[in-house]
Amino acid sequence: MKEEQQLKDKILADYDSDKLILPSLPDIALKVRDAMQNPDNTARNIAKIIQVDAALTARLIQIANSALYRGTAKIDNLQTAVTRLGLPVTRNLVMSFATRNVFTSKSAKLQKIMQSLWGNSSKVAAISYVLAGYTPLLQPDKAMLAGLVHSIGVLPVIRYAEDYPAIVNDEKRLFSVIGELQGKLGSMILKKWHFDEELITLPVESQNWKRDSGGPADYIDIVIVARIYSQFGTSKSKKIPRLDELPAFSKLSISKLGADASIELLRESQNDIAEVMQMLQG
Repeated sequence: MKEEQQLKDKILADYDSDKLILPSLPDIALKVRDAMQNPDNTARNIAKIIQVDAALTARLIQIANSALYRGTAKIDNLQTAVTRLGLPVTRNLVMSFATRNVFTSKSAKLQKIMQSLWGNSSKVAAISYVLAGYTPLLQPDKAMLAGLVHSIGVLPVIRYAEDYPAIVNDEKRLFSVIGELQGKLGSMILKKWHFDEELITLPVESQNWKRDSGGPADYIDIVIVARIYSQFGTSKSKKIPRLDELPAFSKLSISKLGADASIELLRESQNDIAEVMQMLQG
């Protein structure tokens, strides 16, 4: 337990002194995000920024032609893809793909954990995408991004854990530290990345099953419910609350169907969920 406490103390000391080592977004995501701040920028301008990244360009064209966004004609160039997707969707997709690039570790064992965490986040993101599609005023692509970053606070813990071999070799102890710190660290990362104000508290608030903002359904509600759905049929299913016990679920339009019917609706949406997950996995 000594190493576990040392790890927590080191992270918290750096957090309190504003010296915490936080992941940075790739340059391409920063450039796209900053360009979007200018309301005069067009699909052509944004495409020029993105086209320097051949892999990202190919993925956006592929997505624009996917069942999720497909139009009447096939697209074969980036500018038209950005036009079809729209600038806000393009930005959220670029941010989503960039997020995957920070789920890395120098340790082979920790990298395996990172891949598992990314898989879990992708599942929550895909379910969030589908849930938002049934929820008025919420954007599926933004809900997807919210689902991806809800556990982003694990990254600093795993980065610091690389220097503590005893923790690396004991997942139970590692996840104990992650569970304790990931909320506040995640919010710190999203603030550094200049995420929308409504999402900065997401890493903290999405951990609270009883969270009730008092207002209409928002992206945090979507992620809370998506986390529940994502754990059905897993070893964690016995530890999660019932859907009808969640204030977040009661705010969603699908709650009017009842918990069981809403689960069936999600089952019927498995193709869309699988397509979003495949899109995120690359």
